[in-house]
Amino acid sequence: MNPDQISDDCIFTIGKVISVKGRTIEVKVDKTKNTSHLLYKGELIRNISVGGYVKIVKGFTKIIGKVEGELITEDKLYAQKKGYASEKDKIDRVLTVSLLGFFKSRQFERGIKELPLIDNECFLLHKKEFEQVHNFIRRDDDPITIGTLSFEKGQDIRVGINSLFASHIGIFGNTGSGKSYTLAKVYRELFLKYKDKENFKTNATFFLLDFNGEYADGDAATDDVIIDEQYKNIYQLSTRTPAGGDKFPVTRETLNDPEFWAVFLEATEKTQMPFFASCHR
Repeated sequence: MNPDQISDDCIFTIGKVISVKGRTIEVKVDKTKNTSHLLYKGELIRNISVGGYVKIVKGFTKIIGKVEGELITEDKLYAQKKGYASEKDKIDRVLTVSLLGFFKSRQFERGIKELPLIDNECFLLHKKEFEQVHNFIRRDDDPITIGTLSFEKGQDIRVGINSLFASHIGIFGNTGSGKSYTLAKVYRELFLKYKDKENFKTNATFFLLDFNGEYADGDAATDDVIIDEQYKNIYQLSTRTPAGGDKFPVTRETLNDPEFWAVFLEATEKTQMPFFASCHR
């Protein structure tokens, strides 16, 4: 082991595993790490606390966990002595850590491959490791940035396009928490990245149904929401006016597609769908 590695381990080591209860473990913090910050190569770094991340080394496996809570207990060994060396020697800090995933070939994988053992050493994450934990990107995927961590200045949150858009997406939150803004941000980053790519313009089609007028309400000032107006068509549909608002164009090819009528009429798969299929033969 080189001297730099030894020096890093001394700074980033925070303690050892003392309890394993399924995906929740407990870590006893070294007494020298009972401070709010650590000095590393002339720079102050935040010490481990609730909301932080730890790396647990088990042989060649690096397990990642998040600190969910902590408690302090009196160190009975020191209590038996006449005096304490310092105030911080009176207590033991014990962290409650939830396991999140592990590193595989320098890439972070979510899920539990194996559990740590008692006395496995725990470390703070290096900056590069921290970035890998918060990047949801496969090696062969193309990333987009959807935001930054509120408590980690400058740490971007990036997701892989293929992983995100190849499956269903759910955005959950209370009223006013930013669900609509998050959706707009995700699609804006996608369109900004590919809007001038010929393959994307030819093969990709998106339909956004905006029932509450959050992304377009007829005001010219909102026509460029998500993406510039020149890249999209806006239809103001309405059942409250005699004219009925704009008309959404439907091609003859679509009208001859039984799948369209099945969705439009909410047809049942086993009984009504065969009838639609026979009518379009």
